[in-house]
Amino acid sequence: MRRVLDAIDRYQLLVAVGTTVLWGAILVVRVFLPHPVGLGDQDDGHRLFCELGLRDDRPWQAPGNELVYPTWVEHRYYGETCGANGTGEAYYSSHLALLRLARMLTPVLGLPGALDLRALAVICIAIVAFALGWLVAVLPGRVALRFVVVSAIGLLFADPGVAGYFISPYSEPAALLSVLLLCPALLMFFRADRPQWHHYLLVASIAAFAIASKTQMISLLPVIVVALLWNRRAAGAHRAQRLTRGFAVMLALGLAAVSGLYFTSQPQRFTMVNAYNQVFGTILPTSPDPAGDLEWFGLDPALASGSGTHILSEDSVATDPAYAEFTEKVTPAEIALFYLTHPARLPGLVGTGMEGAAEFRLPDDYAGSNLAGSGLPATQIDHRMESYTFAFTAFEVAPAVLLGGYWLVALIVFLTVTYHRADEPGVQAVGKLGLALIAAAFIQFWAVMLSDGRSDLVKHMIVVNVCTALTMPLLLAAWLNRKRRGTEGEEQQERTGGEADREPVAASVPAAASV
Repeated sequence: MRRVLDAIDRYQLLVAVGTTVLWGAILVVRVFLPHPVGLGDQDDGHRLFCELGLRDDRPWQAPGNELVYPTWVEHRYYGETCGANGTGEAYYSSHLALLRLARMLTPVLGLPGALDLRALAVICIAIVAFALGWLVAVLPGRVALRFVVVSAIGLLFADPGVAGYFISPYSEPAALLSVLLLCPALLMFFRADRPQWHHYLLVASIAAFAIASKTQMISLLPVIVVALLWNRRAAGAHRAQRLTRGFAVMLALGLAAVSGLYFTSQPQRFTMVNAYNQVFGTILPTSPDPAGDLEWFGLDPALASGSGTHILSEDSVATDPAYAEFTEKVTPAEIALFYLTHPARLPGLVGTGMEGAAEFRLPDDYAGSNLAGSGLPATQIDHRMESYTFAFTAFEVAPAVLLGGYWLVALIVFLTVTYHRADEPGVQAVGKLGLALIAAAFIQFWAVMLSDGRSDLVKHMIVVNVCTALTMPLLLAAWLNRKRRGTEGEEQQERTGGEADREPVAASVPAAASV
């Protein structure tokens, strides 16, 4: 403990702890007062919670999306009544780890049932508060500026577009929380002159948790692999350099193997549903020749009658005898090949995706926010603390131009900051983090559009939106610190965070942040 306190400025540590406590309190008030709010269930919760032997405690045939049913009780499932859409195929997600913690915390908080989603919200709030405090410790620049930047990120996670997931049965919290935790972990990694093994392990572990939260999060893999290998040349012996590089390569390969294992272990039912949604929900409705598109996949043109349907719709063609060969002929590789051989269809796909990404929060008719038993109206939507939801409305005017333009401008600024030799390593690290987030948003965008396509688009774009939103305060941090460079003396840099660029401090930040 003494060594840690000696390694980091105590004032900065106090600010980090204070930030954690302050934003923890703000988020508790935001989520729980004057009454708890969350998101109703669009029947996605069953496939996850049944793996824990739980069912939601709601009246028979009561719609799950109009109110939030936070209490889950013990239940024994038989045969194919559990798993992905009743197939019996196990559904895996790292979010199950958070649910197990919530299950242990439920009786401690005196909440009903075997697991109460309000306990999950407490865990989510604690993680967000910790991550914000950690960010204050590793960001460069004046403490006041760091606090402003971190508070802007705090507002992001207080926005109903994100905070609503804290009391919900969806797996999004695991993805969103790990993306947030990756920010200080990557900053610390990029700031270190010679990253140590624990820097690499920390980044890789958080990334593995993020990728395992849901299949579309495999889009993070190339971003993290490049980040692990994107390291300033270490000073010192050549043998030490080779060992460090070798460890980074082995860790990247291990992360790729774990990601591949997770992706291939997911239920085949999901692959089938995604393929149906892509062909009948995305490709055919916007096609000038639906029958020709089906023939390209080797399918019966008569299936064009299913254009615009969902696999579970009453008018779905999934029961048509001509559909029998669909799952064999329509694969993710074939879908990607279709778009490569039909480039004229890509602008429409991008435009559709951008429209979904420009909506930061779920539509008002998606799910209610009030908890069952609260006496509040069903289907009522929580609109408190809408900050990024409001900001993203600007993109809705012309999504492809404005959101795409923002990505381009942010990319240029972060590239400039990253490769501007006059900037201190801490500022360059912010540039690298910004580049990683822009790349993650872009790849995640395509992961969504080439898998589910238009189906449930706004919900699936939440990771794209959060990665995009995170770059906004980081742009402020990078640019203001860069403009101050050269106008302040070395003493000011030492007093406002220059010490954080020295290897001993960078190596000890996680320990200090967890004190």
